[in-house]
Amino acid sequence: MAILRWREMTVKNILVAEPSGRYGDGWMIRVDDGILRVHLCDSQAHGVEWQIFEGQIDCIRYYGILQ
Repeated sequence: MAILRWREMTVKNILVAEPSGRYGDGWMIRVDDGILRVHLCDSQAHGVEWQIFEGQIDCIRYYGILQ
C-alpha cells in the first residue's frame, strides 16, 4: 500500500530545453537551487548570444510516495 504525503523542499537541477538548431534559435528553462532561469536565443534579433532572465522559487509542494 502506498501512502501519499506533502513535502516541501527547494527545487533544484531541473532542465527543459529545445537546444539551438541550425540557425541558433532555442530556449532553456532551468531551476537550480530555487533560482529559475529562462535562456532565450533568437539569432535574428540578438545574434548567437543567449539572453538570460532570472526569477526566484521559494519552495514547491509535491506528492512523495512512501511504500
